[in-house]
Amino acid sequence: ENKAEKKKFLGLDFMIRDEDYQTDIVIPEISEDNNKKDREIVFNEEQFQNLIANSNSKIIELFNELDTYIMGLGNDIRKATTSIYLPYTNGKNFVEIYFQKNNLKLILMHGDYTDPLDKVRKLNDSYNWTNDCFMFIGTKEELEYAKDIIKQSYEKTK
Repeated sequence: ENKAEKKKFLGLDFMIRDEDYQTDIVIPEISEDNNKKDREIVFNEEQFQNLIANSNSKIIELFNELDTYIMGLGNDIRKATTSIYLPYTNGKNFVEIYFQKNNLKLILMHGDYTDPLDKVRKLNDSYNWTNDCFMFIGTKEELEYAKDIIKQSYEKTK
């Protein structure tokens, strides 16, 4: 079983590249605008498997849709896997996704958000993190609401 087959199994077909037969690094199509940085995705299959190991299939489906949305926000966005979360960055991490059994926990940039449902919370000051806001996604409705919040976080890095 190669990496391409594993990604298909996970519903990550959009991430499959020829290199998946040889490496954990996936480089998506290069931007047509030569003045922009090439997009890079450092995706480690083993780390990703460990991240999602305790999440249910509904959460994985929500993640797949969220991933597509986030990567569509701009050509400057990169993502990677770490041993505990999945960060999206354009030089600064604007959202970090932590996989839980029944939720995705999103850590967001510091600051105020237009958040009429009051879903965005602030981490305790003792954490002393740059990204000190968070919210949870566990349903399709929460995912749709979170898209605007994530866009606001992304725009804070500009």
